[in-house]
Amino acid sequence: MSVTMDDSIKRWTAKRKTALVIEIIQ
Repeated sequence: MSVTMDDSIKRWTAKRKTALVIEIIQ
């Protein structure tokens, strides 16, 4: 459970970072 939650948090953080970078570039 803890590992699954940590994985989804990492995925969510990666998505947020990607969206932020795309916004900065555009």
